[in-house]
Amino acid sequence: MAIHLEEYREFLEKITPRVRDVLDGSYQEATRVMSPAGLLDYLDGAKAIQKLGRGEDLLITYLQEMPLVAKECGEDIIPDVVTSAMKLSSMVSGEVITLMISSLPTASRHLGDAELVRGYLTFIHQFSSTAARGLRPMLNHMDELLSKLTLSGLRRWANFGRKPTAVISII
Repeated sequence: MAIHLEEYREFLEKITPRVRDVLDGSYQEATRVMSPAGLLDYLDGAKAIQKLGRGEDLLITYLQEMPLVAKECGEDIIPDVVTSAMKLSSMVSGEVITLMISSLPTASRHLGDAELVRGYLTFIHQFSSTAARGLRPMLNHMDELLSKLTLSGLRRWANFGRKPTAVISII
């Protein structure tokens, strides 16, 4: 079962040339690390992200980062990422969703397991519902945070009432 970009003609007609260039380059990487089913999820996810209407930077970040995430922890995580982005879209800006997606290769590398990455996505959603203003600073420092804390450590830190702006104090 081969997947061809031309099958997504309607989607391709709606994206800008800049996004198309990124898609062309990222799709080549995606074909190396994903099965045909994973490629379908990747492209369907791109369509869903584009429909959020949160700007082309979000879509570009998704297109660039998902092959890296799939390589680290498996392509089965792709639908979970898209669902997480959709959930976050009602609570935070497109820029914060972009930061969440851009943190995923780092989280995947540190956590190394799809179930732990799913836990990370759940944590981000929970954190956004209780301390949305702290999400941006935390995501900006996720590499350092995950190099010092496990996912459960990060979750405990957030649940014990730390001020969202105090993220930087543990770095």
